[in-house]
Amino acid sequence: MVARELYNDSFITEYITSKPSISQRENVKKTVEDIRRNIEVRIIQDYIDHPVKLDSNYPYTERALAVGKAVLHWWEDRESVIDEVMEIVRVTTLYDGLTGESSTGGYATMGKHGMASLLNLFLQADPDFVAKAYQKVPALYDAYRFHIDVHCIDRYYPTIGDDSYFCLPREHYPNSEGEESLVMWKLYEITLDKDFVKVLVRDNNGSSNHLFDHFSFLGNIDEMEKAAQEIASTEGTEICLDSLKKDTWEIAILRSGQGKNKRSIWFNFGANKTHHSHGDAMTFGMYYKGIDVMADLGYPNVGFGGGWWSKEAAWTMGTISHNVVTKDHKGQRRQKGIMNLWHPGDMIQVARANAPGVIKDSSKYERTLAWVDISEEDSYLIDVFRVTGSAGHYEKYTRANVGSLAVNGLQLEKSTLEYPDDVFMKDFYKASIINDRWNLDLAIEDVLHAFSTDQEIHWKYKSLTTDETIVIASSWVPPSMQMLGKGHQGFWMPAVISAKDIADDETVTFVSVMEPYVESSKIRNSARIVAECDRNVVVQTDFTDGKIDVVVLLDPDGPQKQVSFVVKNKSVVSNCQWALLRFSPDGDVQDVRKDEGALWIDGSLM
Repeated sequence: MVARELYNDSFITEYITSKPSISQRENVKKTVEDIRRNIEVRIIQDYIDHPVKLDSNYPYTERALAVGKAVLHWWEDRESVIDEVMEIVRVTTLYDGLTGESSTGGYATMGKHGMASLLNLFLQADPDFVAKAYQKVPALYDAYRFHIDVHCIDRYYPTIGDDSYFCLPREHYPNSEGEESLVMWKLYEITLDKDFVKVLVRDNNGSSNHLFDHFSFLGNIDEMEKAAQEIASTEGTEICLDSLKKDTWEIAILRSGQGKNKRSIWFNFGANKTHHSHGDAMTFGMYYKGIDVMADLGYPNVGFGGGWWSKEAAWTMGTISHNVVTKDHKGQRRQKGIMNLWHPGDMIQVARANAPGVIKDSSKYERTLAWVDISEEDSYLIDVFRVTGSAGHYEKYTRANVGSLAVNGLQLEKSTLEYPDDVFMKDFYKASIINDRWNLDLAIEDVLHAFSTDQEIHWKYKSLTTDETIVIASSWVPPSMQMLGKGHQGFWMPAVISAKDIADDETVTFVSVMEPYVESSKIRNSARIVAECDRNVVVQTDFTDGKIDVVVLLDPDGPQKQVSFVVKNKSVVSNCQWALLRFSPDGDVQDVRKDEGALWIDGSLM
């Protein structure tokens, strides 16, 4: 190890022993033994004995301790040092490869950054160290695969928790300025997963040159760079991803489309992150045509008076600023979310998750997202949010982005709503339905000049909740720290509040349909088809080309286990948890997708 060579170098010894007399320090080191004692006892052993001096996010404190013990004990007891490193790898990767911190593109990257720098040190002693770590802790692969998997439309990481800022893209893999490149290359050699290499070359302007310049101890850098370039030249650098979920970190991605038509829904389906999380369990976002259609606020601005304890920071971190449900305006609590229905990779993709207890006294806090393809270019989303709990006032908040909102088929009346001081919403208007084909249509504005398209992107919305009160308001988007420093006070975006009161142990079922589009909407209207139990949802969507979709989404815990209805003069009975029936303009059944349950059309089992 370097330490032994250091102590044997006469020049270094002479140089170090001369310094105290120049700087007039009391800690005079006259001999090699003095130098050794100063480094090993007064510095390394001291911080090992007092780790609070190095307190930091996991695994940075643990990394420093492991390296210090390696310096002191590698020659005599390397196995215990290696065991400690392997334990660091195990704990760092507990949450689908991550430490459990929230903030997809921020704090959630720190574990793999710190782990890579640690592994890089031990690779100098043992070129097979990563292979041995992977054999002992297979989740090491997940750590460096995670941020490949959750990157959406080649442009965004979902903004969850203390993370980035409203609408900002992040096109590159978070690689800590190349610190992770060697570990990723080693994992490619072990697993033959070429996506590791594609990402490295892609983010290096399509070239493998200088990919491994951080690692001067390697003797085969030229061969590695040549092999990386051959992979990129042969297979390209595009990463092809399917819909996926990460159950421990509690994120799911529903993907559709290819190339410029890539679009996706991300779903933060739990509140079990360890640090830097917000009141955002069950929130979701939408990417379409290269933009963040439904954007989260991101990192709280702590530049206002009071810093982290200011009401402005509390707004961003709280529950009401997110697209979720509250009871009596109270915030969420930490709670594990469970995905209890998952159907990816189809023309209808369904994700349903439940986190009971995330709001006080709730036995169900369950959201279902059904992402339905209209064509190769377009999709629409059905959002069903069921909450079973104690008596009270329940509100669901829905926001997309900054822009100009067209209100169609609603009559608005100025209203007032009372919220805690740390809620920044204003301009409340209670909506009355005057046309059953009503909708809200948002023309999104590129206020940060961050979009990758010049097309005007719209977000169309309709709520289908039974006996709800609808309020339209303005919701504050705080400025970034940099913007605040220049006097900018942020933006206001439209918010839709759907409200309903329930009695003890009742279930409120919030239902809405939303569609991103350019130029013209593909949806003429969406409506609920009445089911015997309101907890079961049947939505009919009429398209401008004459086709009709009917989507069935049953409550798995509801009293009614099947639904029956008539559409296009066809009698339908279904006990499927989810089903899609697509009718042609002339009323024929064009396509049926469903789970393993039974579905009858005019008495015929499909």
